[in-house]
Formats: sequence, C-alpha cells, structure tokens
Amino acid sequence: MKNRKQNFWLTLAPLLLLIAIQMGVSIFAQELTFVVGIYQNQDLTYTQLMEALYKTLTNTLFYDAMLLIYAVIAFAILSIWYYCFKKEGNFDFVSEGGIREVITNTKDSLKGYSKLLIPGVLVTGFGMQVVMEYFQSALSMQFPNWLVDYQRALDNIGLGKSFSGQTVLIIYMILGPVVEELAFRGLTFGYARRRMSFWAANILQALFFAIFHMNMLQGVMAFFVGLLLGYIYGKCKNIFVVIFLHWSFNGFSFVIQQVDLTRVSPILFLCNIFEQLKTRYEISILHIFAHDLNEEPVHHFVEIFLPLVHLFLKK
Repeated sequence: MKNRKQNFWLTLAPLLLLIAIQMGVSIFAQELTFVVGIYQNQDLTYTQLMEALYKTLTNTLFYDAMLLIYAVIAFAILSIWYYCFKKEGNFDFVSEGGIREVITNTKDSLKGYSKLLIPGVLVTGFGMQVVMEYFQSALSMQFPNWLVDYQRALDNIGLGKSFSGQTVLIIYMILGPVVEELAFRGLTFGYARRRMSFWAANILQALFFAIFHMNMLQGVMAFFVGLLLGYIYGKCKNIFVVIFLHWSFNGFSFVIQQVDLTRVSPILFLCNIFEQLKTRYEISILHIFAHDLNEEPVHHFVEIFLPLVHLFLKK
C-alpha cells in the first residue's frame, strides 16, 4: 500500500514540478521587477510608476525571459531525475489477471536504428502537424472561445502573428519539447507503468500533458499528440526518438501554423507545399553556386519556408 501511494505521487510529481517552477519563476521575476522599478524611478508619481511597471510586465520579451529561465531550470532538474529513474533498472507489473510482465529500463541510445529514422521522424512530424491543424480548425468552428484563448496564449509568448525571435525558437523548438518529453513520456509514463497497463499509463500521461497546456483548444490537441508520443515511447523505450519527433512536430508548426485549412483541401495543401519547397530550394541553390556570401545561410532557409505561410494567407 505504501509503495502504491509513493508511486502515485511520483507519477503526479513531474506535472506538479513544472507548474511549481513556472509559478516560482513568475513570482520571483515580478517581485524583482517591482523592486528594481521602484529603485530606478523614484522621481515618478505613483500612477506613472504603475504604468511603467505594467508595460514591463506585459512585454513579450519579459514573458519570453521568464519562460527561458523556467525551461533551463526544468531541463536541469528533469534530466537528473530521468537519469536516476533509468538507473533503477527493471521492475515488474502484475495485471489484475495475475499476468506478470517485466518492464525493462533500456538505455537510451540511437545505435542500431535505421538511417531512415530521421526522414521517418520528419514525415511523421509533418503528418501529425497537418492532421492537428485540420482538427484545430474543426474544434475552432465548434468552440470559437477556445480559439480566442489559444491565440492569446500564442501572442503572450511571441508565437502569434508578430513572431518575437530567437528566444521563442530556443524555448518552443528546443528546450520545450525536451522538458515535456522528460516529464511526461519519460517520468510520468514510466512511473505509471509500474502500477498500470500500457494503455492506462499512456492515457494518464497524455491527460497530464493536456492539463499542462492550460487552455482547452491546445489541451485537447495535446492529449491526442501525447497519446501518439506515449505509444511510440512505450514501444521503443527511447526518449531521444520522441524528443526528435516532438522537435519535428513543433518545427513544422512554423510552416503551417497560421494557415486557414478550412479553405484548402489536404491534397491541394500538400501539392502547394512541395511546389513552393521545390521552387525556393532551386532559387537558394542558385544563390549558393553564385557565391552570394553577403547573405546569411539562415536567409536561404527562411526563403524556403516563409512563402508557404503567405501562400495560404491569401484570401
């Protein structure tokens, strides 16, 4: 009984830890901003001081800085925790029918995987993103308020129509997926699997993953994405595979995130994607062979993907 209760709290702990880190960083950053603001602006009236502090606290860069600090702290803690969890070795799960199953904690390694792993991850990530965009469109038409809340959340972190730059890329594209995979697929699923069947543990971690996103539209989509990621992790028992897949999924969202898929059929959408990629790739190759070194390599990458967004934003 004691082990069951302990395992329950260990299953819930990654979600509680992430929420606690977010709240702690937010409170500390706000209090520090108030103290510094008051010290540096002693000549301002109370109203002027409050207005200045409000502008700082509602600034996208301030929000991004808090998210970056949160992501670094969470990554450090969860990495150590996951490493210790994997060192515990194998454990047994006995179902209600008395069937004993040995759950192995295999070492995370990419050795032995096919060379097609990366193309497969990219194709799967792209497919997941396209399906989720159509699913999001369907949900948005049924629940318009969900879409408003979701767009507000994206704008707060700089992922809305006014993209805020490199900080968001680091959080959303790199650290975010690593933190979430360690917390939910690595630890939550791992601890739940000690006391539950495969699918019960998978549904539980996907539910926690959905709750963590804190808004209904993103939460519903996160639940189904979490189910797929949990299934893949449960079968391969390799955290790197689901991290790469999560990177791919988030990466392709920059291409099709603002596309109104209610006006575009799936086949037409894919045809336009590949046509634009082909055209922009050929242009970039010509630039490279022409030794146009005045332009940064990133520019050629943006040249390939940016027109895709504009293509579908046309009325």
